Amino acid sequence: MKVKVWKILGLMFVMVFALSTMSLVRAASTLSPSSTIPSITCALAYDSIKGEILVLDASGIISEISDSTNKVVATVDTLVGYGSAHELVYDSGNGEIFVTSGDAKAQGEPPMVSIISDTTNAIVANITSISWWYPYGMAYDYGKGEIFVTDRGNPQNAGAPNVYVISDTSNTVIASIYAGNYPENAVYDSGMGEIFVANTIGTISVISDTTNNVTATITVGSFPYGLAYDSSKGEVFVFNEWDGTVSVISDSTNTVVATVTGVAPSTINAIPIAYDSGKGEIIASNSVISDSTNTIVAQVQQDLASKQELGEVVYNSGKGEIIEATSVGLSMFSDSSSATVSASPTQSTASAAPSSTVPEFGSAALILVVVAVAVVSILVGLAAKKSARLHTDSK
Repeated sequence: MKVKVWKILGLMFVMVFALSTMSLVRAASTLSPSSTIPSITCALAYDSIKGEILVLDASGIISEISDSTNKVVATVDTLVGYGSAHELVYDSGNGEIFVTSGDAKAQGEPPMVSIISDTTNAIVANITSISWWYPYGMAYDYGKGEIFVTDRGNPQNAGAPNVYVISDTSNTVIASIYAGNYPENAVYDSGMGEIFVANTIGTISVISDTTNNVTATITVGSFPYGLAYDSSKGEVFVFNEWDGTVSVISDSTNTVVATVTGVAPSTINAIPIAYDSGKGEIIASNSVISDSTNTIVAQVQQDLASKQELGEVVYNSGKGEIIEATSVGLSMFSDSSSATVSASPTQSTASAAPSSTVPEFGSAALILVVVAVAVVSILVGLAAKKSARLHTDSK
């Protein structure tokens, strides 16, 4: 009898060992959108000096929203026509806002970069060039005090310069570069002193800010659009708008080291990606991605009834918040509690569904568990039969 007990205990030990080899994974939580400011279609930037969210709408008006009160404290008119303003970026060195606008094909709306003081909220300069076609995305290089501006370019003049470098000291164009066909957006890599430019043909161009030359070309997914630089990992995350993937590029090797799938593709031209330095996470479209595991750890709930589209994303380092523009308004998400905060004067909150922990079996663990359960079941069955037989014989 003692032998049987030890056999069963041994088998139980095998089962416990197998179960201990299971890995626990955290299921992605869902972040519920807050109430929104209606009828805002916008590009976003964060003014780290004044603690303000800068919202550029289709009419060319910039709304400055205080991140402490979530209320509009000032507006700036860029003086361009409806739908002509494209993107904006904040220059923390000079406390200025750069805005791209215009289209060479649109009569009366010349391609232009406007520079606005965040102290006086006045336009301090307008930079124009007869060679520009459609200035669009920008990246602020605080190491050099320069703004890199992408120009979608004249399709009839392939190979012509389509990235322009503006000095924020002189407010003049100091260099022009050909990056690739149809560049859209750019991001500054402070660790390497480089600018990464997304070309919608499916490549990323890497530009040295020392030589202003392209040093590498990287193939990514379909229609790369938005980029985010992860300073802690030395990586650039690229949102591929048409196939719903995010390419992770190492800036030391200029190669794609991971591809994250399952991100909602975008149907509107926007920059739906930002790096959260407080949490070491990337928010891309509807997904929050861990930069440690390159996996989706949370998702933003979409209001499909209102045909909500997720648009621009920016990180508020002062408040630890993710701000996301949508086709129906503006929402802010706390990166510490997963609670959402409304940017409207009447605030409301919606808590995220708690993250749950679920078991995940490795193949070896699963085999051990199955074998152990089978053997124990057989032994218990045989023991029961023998006990019944002995009981019958004793009668």
